[in-house]
Amino acid sequence: MQRNGGCDNNDVAVIDGNGNEPREHQAILLKDGMIEEIVSIENLSQSDQSDYQVVDLSGKYVMPGMIDAHTHLCGAIADLIAESFEDVIMQALRSVPQAQTLLCHGFTGVRDLSVNGCYLKRLFAEGPAQGPKMVVAGPE
Repeated sequence: MQRNGGCDNNDVAVIDGNGNEPREHQAILLKDGMIEEIVSIENLSQSDQSDYQVVDLSGKYVMPGMIDAHTHLCGAIADLIAESFEDVIMQALRSVPQAQTLLCHGFTGVRDLSVNGCYLKRLFAEGPAQGPKMVVAGPE
């Protein structure tokens, strides 16, 4: 992979999720789309890391994804009476952006308790749409 940006442009603070203070002035190195290494900016060498892509997250914080252990991705709408008569396909279609919103807010994993969970899990695993990794309860 190629290297993007210089050492001065990849200054990110890393939160490890273990209660430690954020590690500042870090660089995140990716290889094949996965985090290969997180190194201090001072230890980052242009020649040593030529096989890595450096993601420019200057001034940002990076932390592990969060897990929502109880959610209902059921395509709910505000009107509960109308929802009870809503077509199940429409509910399923509405649940896709609900799951994607969770992903955009940092929830990389969810435990879903809706009837749509099995379908969403399959859809996201197959790749035509992005969503969080899912553990599902299955049909009621």
